[in-house]
Amino acid sequence: MIESQEKGGVESELKNRREFRVAIFGTGRESSDQDEEAMRNAGLVAGLAVEQGFSIATGGYNQGAMRSASEAAVKKAKELGIEDTGEVVKAYPLAEKLKGETVLDAEIVRSDTLVERLEHLIDESSAFVIVGGKTGTVLELISALHSEHIQKKMREKGAAARPIIIIDPSMEHTDLLSLLAKRDKKFKSDKTLNEVYILSHTADMQGQVKEILDLYYKESRGEKMSEEERLKLDKLSLKNFLDSQEHFAAGAGI
Repeated sequence: MIESQEKGGVESELKNRREFRVAIFGTGRESSDQDEEAMRNAGLVAGLAVEQGFSIATGGYNQGAMRSASEAAVKKAKELGIEDTGEVVKAYPLAEKLKGETVLDAEIVRSDTLVERLEHLIDESSAFVIVGGKTGTVLELISALHSEHIQKKMREKGAAARPIIIIDPSMEHTDLLSLLAKRDKKFKSDKTLNEVYILSHTADMQGQVKEILDLYYKESRGEKMSEEERLKLDKLSLKNFLDSQEHFAAGAGI
Protein backbone atom coordinates (compact mmCIF):
# COMPACT_ATOMS: atom_id res chain seq x y z
CA MET A 1 0.00 0.00 0.00
CA ILE A 2 2.79 2.40 0.98
CA GLU A 3 4.77 1.45 -2.15
CA SER A 4 1.68 2.13 -4.28
CA GLN A 5 1.21 5.55 -2.67
CA GLU A 6 4.88 6.41 -3.24
CA LYS A 7 4.61 5.37 -6.90
CA GLY A 8 1.47 7.47 -7.28
CA GLY A 9 3.25 10.45 -5.76
CA VAL A 10 6.18 10.11 -8.16
CA GLU A 11 3.88 9.79 -11.16
CA SER A 12 1.90 12.85 -10.03
CA GLU A 13 5.09 14.89 -9.68
CA LEU A 14 6.28 13.82 -13.16
CA LYS A 15 2.91 14.81 -14.62
CA ASN A 16 2.98 18.20 -12.88
CA ARG A 17 6.51 18.90 -14.10
CA ARG A 18 5.65 17.93 -17.66
CA GLU A 19 2.75 20.40 -17.62
CA PHE A 20 5.24 23.18 -16.87
CA ARG A 21 6.07 24.18 -20.46
CA VAL A 22 9.04 26.38 -21.40
CA ALA A 23 8.56 28.35 -24.64
CA ILE A 24 11.81 29.07 -26.47
CA PHE A 25 11.87 32.05 -28.84
CA GLY A 26 14.85 32.82 -31.04
CA THR A 27 16.44 33.34 -34.40
CA GLY A 28 15.17 31.45 -37.44
CA ARG A 29 18.46 32.05 -39.24
CA GLU A 30 21.65 30.00 -39.34
CA SER A 31 23.96 32.40 -41.17
CA SER A 32 26.09 34.21 -38.58
CA ASP A 33 28.22 33.59 -35.50
CA GLN A 34 25.50 35.24 -33.44
CA ASP A 35 22.92 32.83 -34.90
CA GLU A 36 25.13 29.86 -34.05
CA GLU A 37 25.55 31.08 -30.48
CA ALA A 38 21.78 31.49 -30.11
CA MET A 39 21.25 27.99 -31.50
CA ARG A 40 23.74 26.51 -29.03
CA ASN A 41 22.02 28.29 -26.15
CA ALA A 42 18.58 27.19 -27.36
CA GLY A 43 19.75 23.57 -27.41
CA LEU A 44 21.32 23.82 -23.96
CA VAL A 45 18.19 25.34 -22.43
CA ALA A 46 15.85 22.84 -24.10
CA GLY A 47 17.88 19.83 -22.98
CA LEU A 48 18.16 21.23 -19.48
CA ALA A 49 14.41 21.87 -19.23
CA VAL A 50 13.55 18.31 -20.30
CA GLU A 51 16.15 16.93 -17.88
CA GLN A 52 14.34 18.86 -15.11
CA GLY A 53 11.14 17.11 -16.12
CA PHE A 54 9.59 20.07 -17.96
CA SER A 55 8.33 20.22 -21.56
CA ILE A 56 9.24 22.76 -24.23
CA ALA A 57 7.51 24.62 -27.07
CA THR A 58 8.90 26.38 -30.14
CA GLY A 59 7.59 28.23 -33.18
CA GLY A 60 7.73 24.97 -35.09
CA TYR A 61 10.08 25.46 -38.04
CA ASN A 62 13.01 23.16 -38.68
CA GLN A 63 15.61 25.92 -38.68
CA GLY A 64 17.57 28.18 -36.35
CA ALA A 65 16.94 28.21 -32.61
CA MET A 66 13.63 26.38 -33.09
CA ARG A 67 15.37 23.40 -34.69
CA SER A 68 18.18 23.35 -32.12
CA ALA A 69 15.77 23.53 -29.20
CA SER A 70 13.48 20.80 -30.49
CA GLU A 71 16.28 18.45 -31.53
CA ALA A 72 18.05 18.82 -28.18
CA ALA A 73 14.79 18.26 -26.28
CA VAL A 74 13.91 15.16 -28.32
CA LYS A 75 17.41 13.76 -27.83
CA LYS A 76 17.28 14.33 -24.07
CA ALA A 77 13.78 12.82 -23.84
CA LYS A 78 14.97 9.65 -25.60
CA GLU A 79 18.00 9.45 -23.31
CA LEU A 80 15.59 9.56 -20.36
CA GLY A 81 13.54 6.73 -21.83
CA ILE A 82 10.54 8.81 -22.88
CA GLU A 83 9.04 6.94 -25.82
CA ASP A 84 6.42 9.51 -26.85
CA THR A 85 8.66 12.56 -27.28
CA GLY A 86 5.66 14.57 -28.53
CA GLU A 87 4.51 14.70 -24.92
CA VAL A 88 7.47 16.92 -24.02
CA VAL A 89 8.24 18.70 -27.31
CA LYS A 90 5.58 20.84 -28.98
CA ALA A 91 6.01 22.84 -32.20
CA TYR A 92 3.60 25.51 -33.44
CA PRO A 93 4.25 26.20 -37.15
CA LEU A 94 2.16 28.49 -39.34
CA ALA A 95 0.22 26.13 -41.63
CA GLU A 96 0.40 28.17 -44.86
CA LYS A 97 4.18 28.54 -44.66
CA LEU A 98 4.85 24.97 -43.77
CA LYS A 99 6.44 23.10 -46.67
CA GLY A 100 6.67 19.65 -45.19
CA GLU A 101 9.72 20.36 -43.06
CA THR A 102 8.74 20.04 -39.43
CA VAL A 103 10.64 19.14 -36.33
CA LEU A 104 10.96 15.37 -36.19
CA ASP A 105 9.42 13.59 -33.18
CA ALA A 106 7.68 16.72 -31.88
CA GLU A 107 3.94 17.18 -31.57
CA ILE A 108 2.94 19.54 -34.38
CA VAL A 109 0.14 22.03 -33.70
CA ARG A 110 -0.51 24.06 -36.86
CA SER A 111 -1.88 27.59 -36.66
CA ASP A 112 -3.80 29.46 -39.37
CA THR A 113 -2.47 32.92 -38.44
CA LEU A 114 0.63 34.40 -36.83
CA VAL A 115 -1.53 35.74 -34.01
CA GLU A 116 -2.96 32.29 -33.31
CA ARG A 117 0.54 30.80 -33.39
CA LEU A 118 1.84 33.32 -30.86
CA GLU A 119 -1.22 32.91 -28.65
CA HIS A 120 -0.57 29.17 -28.46
CA LEU A 121 3.03 29.72 -27.47
CA ILE A 122 2.23 32.33 -24.82
CA ASP A 123 -1.03 31.01 -23.38
CA GLU A 124 0.12 27.41 -23.12
CA SER A 125 3.52 28.09 -21.55
CA SER A 126 4.68 28.56 -17.99
CA ALA A 127 8.01 30.25 -18.75
CA PHE A 128 9.70 31.99 -21.68
CA VAL A 129 13.31 31.96 -22.86
CA ILE A 130 14.62 34.39 -25.51
CA VAL A 131 17.78 33.43 -27.44
CA GLY A 132 18.94 35.75 -30.21
CA GLY A 133 16.71 36.82 -33.07
CA LYS A 134 15.87 40.18 -34.60
CA THR A 135 12.68 42.24 -34.89
CA GLY A 136 10.33 39.26 -34.97
CA THR A 137 11.77 37.84 -31.77
CA VAL A 138 11.56 41.21 -30.06
CA LEU A 139 7.88 41.49 -31.05
CA GLU A 140 7.28 38.04 -29.56
CA LEU A 141 9.06 39.15 -26.41
CA ILE A 142 6.95 42.28 -26.12
CA SER A 143 3.82 40.16 -26.58
CA ALA A 144 5.00 37.86 -23.80
CA LEU A 145 5.63 40.88 -21.57
CA HIS A 146 2.15 42.22 -22.29
CA SER A 147 0.62 38.84 -21.58
CA GLU A 148 2.46 38.65 -18.27
CA HIS A 149 1.22 42.16 -17.40
CA ILE A 150 -2.35 40.92 -17.91
CA GLN A 151 -1.62 37.80 -15.88
CA LYS A 152 -0.44 40.04 -13.03
CA LYS A 153 -3.93 41.50 -12.87
CA MET A 154 -5.35 37.98 -12.66
CA ARG A 155 -3.14 36.89 -9.75
CA GLU A 156 -6.06 37.09 -7.34
CA LYS A 157 -7.73 34.45 -9.50
CA GLY A 158 -4.80 32.11 -8.97
CA ALA A 159 -2.57 32.77 -12.00
CA ALA A 160 1.06 31.91 -11.24
CA ALA A 161 3.95 34.21 -12.13
CA ARG A 162 5.77 33.29 -15.36
CA PRO A 163 9.46 34.18 -15.79
CA ILE A 164 10.88 35.64 -18.98
CA ILE A 165 14.57 34.77 -19.36
CA ILE A 166 16.59 36.75 -21.90
CA ILE A 167 19.91 35.13 -22.82
CA ASP A 168 21.50 38.18 -24.38
CA PRO A 169 25.34 38.13 -24.68
CA SER A 170 25.25 40.99 -27.25
CA MET A 171 22.87 43.04 -25.02
CA GLU A 172 20.81 43.81 -28.16
CA HIS A 173 17.41 43.03 -26.64
CA THR A 174 18.40 44.53 -23.30
CA ASP A 175 19.35 47.82 -24.98
CA LEU A 176 16.00 47.89 -26.78
CA LEU A 177 14.11 47.37 -23.53
CA SER A 178 16.24 50.02 -21.81
CA LEU A 179 15.32 52.50 -24.55
CA LEU A 180 11.65 51.62 -24.17
CA ALA A 181 11.87 52.12 -20.41
CA LYS A 182 13.43 55.58 -20.88
CA ARG A 183 10.61 56.66 -23.18
CA ASP A 184 7.75 55.04 -21.29
CA LYS A 185 7.61 55.60 -17.52
CA LYS A 186 4.62 53.28 -17.27
CA PHE A 187 6.70 50.46 -18.72
CA LYS A 188 9.57 51.24 -16.36
CA SER A 189 7.30 51.01 -13.31
CA ASP A 190 5.58 47.80 -14.44
CA LYS A 191 6.11 45.10 -11.79
CA THR A 192 6.30 42.58 -14.63
CA LEU A 193 9.95 43.60 -15.03
CA ASN A 194 10.69 41.89 -11.72
CA GLU A 195 9.98 38.59 -13.46
CA VAL A 196 12.20 39.35 -16.49
CA TYR A 197 15.78 38.10 -16.15
CA ILE A 198 18.82 39.21 -18.12
CA LEU A 199 21.60 36.65 -18.58
CA SER A 200 24.32 38.48 -20.46
CA HIS A 201 27.24 36.25 -19.44
CA THR A 202 26.96 32.63 -20.51
CA ALA A 203 29.54 31.19 -18.06
CA ASP A 204 26.91 30.10 -15.54
CA MET A 205 23.91 30.42 -17.86
CA GLN A 206 22.80 26.82 -17.47
CA GLY A 207 22.90 26.96 -13.68
CA GLN A 208 20.98 30.24 -13.62
CA VAL A 209 18.29 29.01 -16.05
CA LYS A 210 17.89 25.79 -14.07
CA GLU A 211 17.48 27.67 -10.81
CA ILE A 212 14.97 30.17 -12.23
CA LEU A 213 12.82 27.46 -13.82
CA ASP A 214 12.89 25.27 -10.74
CA LEU A 215 11.91 28.11 -8.38
CA TYR A 216 9.03 29.22 -10.60
CA TYR A 217 7.85 25.65 -11.03
CA LYS A 218 7.71 25.24 -7.25
CA GLU A 219 5.90 28.57 -6.95
CA SER A 220 3.35 27.39 -9.54
CA ARG A 221 2.69 24.45 -7.19
CA GLY A 222 2.08 26.77 -4.25
CA GLU A 223 5.58 26.77 -2.72
CA LYS A 224 6.63 30.37 -2.09
CA MET A 225 10.20 31.49 -2.68
CA SER A 226 12.24 32.30 0.40
CA GLU A 227 13.43 35.88 0.87
CA GLU A 228 16.99 34.74 0.11
CA GLU A 229 15.91 33.08 -3.15
CA ARG A 230 13.88 36.12 -4.19
CA LEU A 231 16.78 38.50 -3.49
CA LYS A 232 19.13 36.28 -5.50
CA LEU A 233 16.80 36.34 -8.51
CA ASP A 234 16.18 40.08 -8.16
CA LYS A 235 19.86 40.70 -8.90
CA LEU A 236 19.31 39.18 -12.37
CA SER A 237 16.06 41.04 -13.07
CA LEU A 238 15.53 43.60 -15.81
CA LYS A 239 14.09 45.93 -13.17
CA ASN A 240 17.37 45.79 -11.22
CA PHE A 241 19.35 46.37 -14.44
CA LEU A 242 17.29 49.45 -15.33
CA ASP A 243 17.55 50.82 -11.79
CA SER A 244 21.32 50.34 -11.90
CA GLN A 245 21.53 52.19 -15.22
CA GLU A 246 19.49 55.05 -13.82
CA HIS A 247 21.66 55.16 -10.72
CA PHE A 248 24.83 55.29 -12.84
CA ALA A 249 23.41 57.97 -15.15
CA ALA A 250 22.66 60.12 -12.10
CA GLY A 251 26.39 60.19 -11.33
CA ALA A 252 26.62 57.53 -8.65
CA GLY A 253 28.89 55.39 -10.76
CA ILE A 254 31.32 58.14 -11.71
